[in-house]
Amino acid sequence: MGKHKVILGDMPEILLRQILGNSLSLEDVKDIFKFVLEQISKSKVPISMHTATIQYFSHIFMLPKDLYMTSMLRNVMAASNCCLVYIGTPHYSPIQNYWEPPPHGINFTQATRIPKRIENESSEMLIEKQAILDVLMDTRIWGEKYITNPFPYINSDITAFKEEELKHFKKHFYISLKKYQAFRDRVCMPEAY
Repeated sequence: MGKHKVILGDMPEILLRQILGNSLSLEDVKDIFKFVLEQISKSKVPISMHTATIQYFSHIFMLPKDLYMTSMLRNVMAASNCCLVYIGTPHYSPIQNYWEPPPHGINFTQATRIPKRIENESSEMLIEKQAILDVLMDTRIWGEKYITNPFPYINSDITAFKEEELKHFKKHFYISLKKYQAFRDRVCMPEAY
């Protein structure tokens, strides 16, 4: 790359999960989970949950990433005369569709906006939804060591939680996670992992 400036960029997983969690209802996420399991059970080759989820629902799970990268590229293009971009194949067509040269098109504020929490969803419903998303995406994002608040989708201020509340939330998340992992393990071939 010589002396050129390089930007490596992908949407932070935490941001993606908060956007997805507030965009989809618990019933929608359960339906997606059931559909993905059905498709995996029909498959003759080992396939992971993440691969199947992206294959069948890329329009849901990749859309926020595509908008994020489009807005990032717009910011880069606004600040430079020339730019060479390398992007993953799944993002190529969507970025072309969303691309409008600066100053028009999607901006970074729009691409990083987390929708408001779905009305009438309890904290337990949000936790179950995030547990299902963990299984669908084959991640444990809320358990990473760098995460200080495992429930930012409930309250961004960790000090606002009471100790008993945190224990309850952690227990509910763990129970939900184990439940949906058990469903996955009944269907997915071990070779996929």
